[in-house]
Amino acid sequence: MGAIGEARSQLEAEAKDPRSMTERLYVGCTTRERAAHCARQRGLPTVFCHVIRWIETPEDAVEDTTLVAVVSLARHVCLRNHVGHCGDTPKDHCPPVEESAAWRVLQNRVFPSFSLPAFESKARSFCAELKQELAGRLE
Repeated sequence: MGAIGEARSQLEAEAKDPRSMTERLYVGCTTRERAAHCARQRGLPTVFCHVIRWIETPEDAVEDTTLVAVVSLARHVCLRNHVGHCGDTPKDHCPPVEESAAWRVLQNRVFPSFSLPAFESKARSFCAELKQELAGRLE
């Protein structure tokens, strides 16, 4: 993807995320861009930097796209099931996994027998159990 294509993708992503647009306007870069820059300066592996930078828009990742999408999907599942706190606003109306950017990257990279509804059901059950365990209600 050339510089023009990357800029266009960035503008499209920011149009969907007013926080990124506001960060760019007042700070000059987004939180993700700054975090990836800091990670590179601290010597983190390049793959970590790519995940940090592109986790919200895995379709735009130019390297390590599959790994970025897998981590993005895990984050999406956690947000959708209200597990953990990553500093983002709660996603009460988080779209289904099949509508996520991560799934658009991964859907052609899974086995034909993979069942997304079954995966979501298991993930939902696991997240419910995890929340109970984290709340100290499960042994």
